Amino acid sequence: MTRLTVSYDDLHTAARELVARRDRIHEELESTRVYIAHLVSTGFVTERASVRFEESAQRFTTGAQGVIEGLAEMGAYLAQVAATLADVDAQLASRLQ
Repeated sequence: MTRLTVSYDDLHTAARELVARRDRIHEELESTRVYIAHLVSTGFVTERASVRFEESAQRFTTGAQGVIEGLAEMGAYLAQVAATLADVDAQLASRLQ
């Protein structure tokens, strides 16, 4: 037999936490981008290598930002699961009144 245990509060808390973690990672990525931009303008300046390094860092940052958006999507999913299950539970209960 299948078992279902749901804590709506836990699901909503997890949804908010995933979004908050995404935001913190975004902040770290931005800080790293600024750090690298400073590095290639002051401490690592070459005709080609530093330019390629900065381009590589920009590609990494762009890719990482796309990946971490998945955290927000997972958070939205959990919030929807909580809402849907709460609605189903309420509908089932209302049929017994």
